[in-house]
Amino acid sequence: MKKKILSWGTCMCDIIGPEMEKIAEPGIIEYLTKGIELRLGGHPVDVIIDLARIGVNLDEIAVVSTVGTDLFAELLLREIKGYGFKAFIQQVEGGTGKTIILSLKGKDRLCHLDPAACMRMSLDYLENVIHETEPEFFTFRPGYTNLDTEMASMLGRLREGPLKNSFLLLDLCAPYKKDWSYYLELLPHVDAIHGNSKEIIRAGGENTFEKATERIFSLGANSVFLTKEDAGAELLTQHYRITQPSFDIQFVEPSGCGDAFCAGIVHSLSQAKKNISKMNADELAEVLVRGQAMGAAAATKVGCVEGVTKEKVESLLGSQKKRILDSTEKQKL
Repeated sequence: MKKKILSWGTCMCDIIGPEMEKIAEPGIIEYLTKGIELRLGGHPVDVIIDLARIGVNLDEIAVVSTVGTDLFAELLLREIKGYGFKAFIQQVEGGTGKTIILSLKGKDRLCHLDPAACMRMSLDYLENVIHETEPEFFTFRPGYTNLDTEMASMLGRLREGPLKNSFLLLDLCAPYKKDWSYYLELLPHVDAIHGNSKEIIRAGGENTFEKATERIFSLGANSVFLTKEDAGAELLTQHYRITQPSFDIQFVEPSGCGDAFCAGIVHSLSQAKKNISKMNADELAEVLVRGQAMGAAAATKVGCVEGVTKEKVESLLGSQKKRILDSTEKQKL
């Protein structure tokens, strides 16, 4: 059952307070004019649902993750099943991972995360799925699972087997009860990383973005994707630095933008059928703009995936792609 794209990480229920005017003072009730939303989330679920929503062949994509046995698990499993792609979801006793997201107007979101079932994943289960699917592209976000300390050795083994010819994209997040140096042991096994500037600097173990990317490249990764919110995005390889402005959108809520960006990147690379290390500057700019279009679409509605549709992404590309490509800076390194 080979798959083109497989994504692994935490499966969560997101409890979202969108477009909030303020945070309540202790003992005071604040009424939310935009209500409270309950959405499914987590990197692997978001990535694969985004791909399904833009029309990628459902037989080519799959997700692998873990949920508990509570009401949140029932919600997640029902929602995932409705999309029709292959879902390898391990169920363990106890609660499902949850995130409380408070999204203040004009400010970045405030996230409060309970890993729950994400801390009871089975390494054998994950390895068996990878052996079964032999994905061409594997996106993953560790950092707050019980498997984190075993990921480097697992990837080392699988790079000699089912992941030998795969493109691995590591999505960064603040690691749970671990130092940022945790990511250094993963870098020899991945092709690309994605994060914001602070995440990339910390994961690279340096004090500047430039020094961090140099170290990341020296350890084995061949590309770095940097997202900068409304300032656009950058793609660095060992040969080029591509810098783009952002899409102009009616911003609603940022949940899932990074995951949608990752979905856009792997989809674009899968369509290109060319190793990213061999792409020229124009080809790299095309990959980056399509990742940005997916991320921008995600920000137009509440929830991680609701804003991403084929029509929305194509509309953004149709109306703004030329402007962004014309304004793209292409620096040869």
